[in-house]
Amino acid sequence: MMNDALTKFFKNEKITKAILEDFKVTSHEESDGSNIISFRYVDGTIKKYNTSDPSKSTTDYNGDVDNRFEVFGYKQLSKSRKKVFITSREQDVLRLHVEGYSAVCFSLNNPHAIRALGILKRDYNEVIAVFPHNPYYKYSLTDYSKHDIPIVSLPPSSIVESITGYLECFKSTLEFDALVSKAISKFYKKKSYYPASDLGKIVSEKDDFIIPQILPKGIMAGLVGGSDSGKSLLALQFAISYVLEMKFLGHQITGNKKVLYCSFEDDHSSLKRRLVKLSSKLTKQERSHALKNIFINHDNSSFENLIEEHMQIHPNTGLVIVDTLSELIGDKDMNSNSDVRSVMRPIHNSILKHDLTVLFIHHFTKSSERVGKINKNGLLGSQGIEAKARVIFGLKKGTNSLRTLSIIKGNDITEDCKSTSSQQHLELNTENLWFKKSEYVLNTSIKKEMQKYDWPEIFGDNILLRSGIINSRLQKKYNITQKAAEKIIHTELFMFRASKVGWYKNPALLS
Repeated sequence: MMNDALTKFFKNEKITKAILEDFKVTSHEESDGSNIISFRYVDGTIKKYNTSDPSKSTTDYNGDVDNRFEVFGYKQLSKSRKKVFITSREQDVLRLHVEGYSAVCFSLNNPHAIRALGILKRDYNEVIAVFPHNPYYKYSLTDYSKHDIPIVSLPPSSIVESITGYLECFKSTLEFDALVSKAISKFYKKKSYYPASDLGKIVSEKDDFIIPQILPKGIMAGLVGGSDSGKSLLALQFAISYVLEMKFLGHQITGNKKVLYCSFEDDHSSLKRRLVKLSSKLTKQERSHALKNIFINHDNSSFENLIEEHMQIHPNTGLVIVDTLSELIGDKDMNSNSDVRSVMRPIHNSILKHDLTVLFIHHFTKSSERVGKINKNGLLGSQGIEAKARVIFGLKKGTNSLRTLSIIKGNDITEDCKSTSSQQHLELNTENLWFKKSEYVLNTSIKKEMQKYDWPEIFGDNILLRSGIINSRLQKKYNITQKAAEKIIHTELFMFRASKVGWYKNPALLS
């Protein structure tokens, strides 16, 4: 049986006396009554943990100073050479050990840690650092991120402050295994040079998408449209939805991270007016959280440096919005592939390095706006812009407050999502500047015989119109009698009758 001090310290029946003997973990009571847990390292170093006052914990060094190998748990590693975990606490090594994982504990602060890391990389297929989500460990995380290994950071919690606590809380390793898989996948997704076999370590998860099956995380995407179509408003709405993880145009968003909004065209006053209106529909708590987690930048002089500086201060940033790409390109030739690539390449590098999603706002050519077609060939500038983006959304302005949003490019999106029938038709609320899915969508299947009547001119910008007004306008435009107009309304507009008696929906629109 373990003594009382060890039993109280580990609080887990799986950590038996045999395991403690194997790892050479002992305890004793000091003259002042404090209990000391001793952890013996492979080189003879002994870490003495004071359970009464951890600040009084000490380390006894033994052996040759030039050959120290301060790695706890190294001799007890299993013969399996698949994965080994590096932790920051000796007790976590034991807790992982009883669950069947290979684990060691050491710090990169000691001068021989790099040698230990090299040995582990040589002997194991995967070396993974795992730490609690705690400010105390943020510097360790930063250190390990420099050494080309995956890092598992346990989810933030007020009750779980260690790996041992995490495993105790869930009573299962399934959640831990899922966290490890995601961390490994995230690590390999950032690589720009690797053997093809590493692709097998990348897992496709539901939360790999910001918008399920439409907008993946960690890519460059574009939102393009004509002038005054509302691109910036829609992007700001998306930023707020991302921070709050609220629905965006009917789609559930995966976000809950910070946003960097690079506004190169609008000044402080314009942004303030827009954000005041956009946040007016939020609760006080939502407004505060959203505005504190959206960071504004107006300087386009050194975008890559800006990203680096921002990520140092706000590493929990997941989305960067560039408004607009043409301002970032600046004095370079937008029609030159080489010039455009020189701008896009640093953005792509930042995406890989920091696991970011970048959404740039861009314009259609004037000719495309006149023709009214929404497709990727209408983008302003060289094809290098379209080539770099994995997903491109097109926003087209309609009559009055109506807009059409389409996916005009999606490398991994099924064709039905990019078809005309999948277009979303939006309506802008001019009071709070939020777009919402319109009850009405453009009608692409009006009967041929109806096309002889110019319904867009008859209805104008009205979505609904009384029959009397329709009748008068038909008489005037086509020089017909009142009875003839009534017949046209009865035969041609019956399918567009509104719930309110005597009113009709615009036949260029379909409910």
